Amino acid sequence: MSTNDDQTPSRPDLPAGWAVVRVDQAGAVRLGRQRSPDQAMGEHLTKYIRAANITPAGINLDDLLEMNFTPAEQQVFGLEVGDVLLTEASGSASQVGRSAIWRGEVQPCCYQNTVIRFRPHLTTPEYALIVFRQMAVSGAFAQAARGVGIQHLGASRFAELDFPLPPLKEQARIVAIADQRLTEIREAETRLQSALRLLDEQLREVLAAAVAGELVAQRDEELSERSRTPASAARAEPDLFGQSERAPNLGLGPIK
Repeated sequence: MSTNDDQTPSRPDLPAGWAVVRVDQAGAVRLGRQRSPDQAMGEHLTKYIRAANITPAGINLDDLLEMNFTPAEQQVFGLEVGDVLLTEASGSASQVGRSAIWRGEVQPCCYQNTVIRFRPHLTTPEYALIVFRQMAVSGAFAQAARGVGIQHLGASRFAELDFPLPPLKEQARIVAIADQRLTEIREAETRLQSALRLLDEQLREVLAAAVAGELVAQRDEELSERSRTPASAARAEPDLFGQSERAPNLGLGPIK
């Protein structure tokens, strides 16, 4: 993949070498095939991706459905390694455009019309994924979506959105930094979850001890120990210089 600087318009507010193109200039955009009851059976049953399979953590393969895709349809709607898949519709505008990269986990595999496929030309899949996730977080997809009840991004509206396009080396640098930050976030999340589990365990232990009356027995033992402490020891307090005895009389007479 390479960029053609003569065909990609630049903007003065962008870094040198960057350009802004339409999404469909950065890669091919296609909506999946509509599901229909008559395609539930056939000679060419093929697993397919639907919106429910696209999660923030990636593609969920636990619940893949099958539909009949002829060999010709598999050529059109088949997935290739590096395709970026986006949810086309959702009941929540904030969930429209949820995206993940297809890594060829299942072959052959196609996709339904609740999914938009972006096949990169001028960009890497990893950089495109960062751009699309930023669009989702920033609300760009939500603004482009249309519908009542179910919000639809639409392949044509998605294709017309602006796509920031840096040189390939810059794309790789951005992806590396993003991966490092995400790794740090995941590690911090793991540590937090571990601390929360430990807190839950300690809370359960305290509650169990309270129900068993062990906390009351421990409190009684502490009070009993205090009652055995000599009163003189309890009254002894150090002076301002950290000493428990009076300072010696140096013959200067009483202090008035």
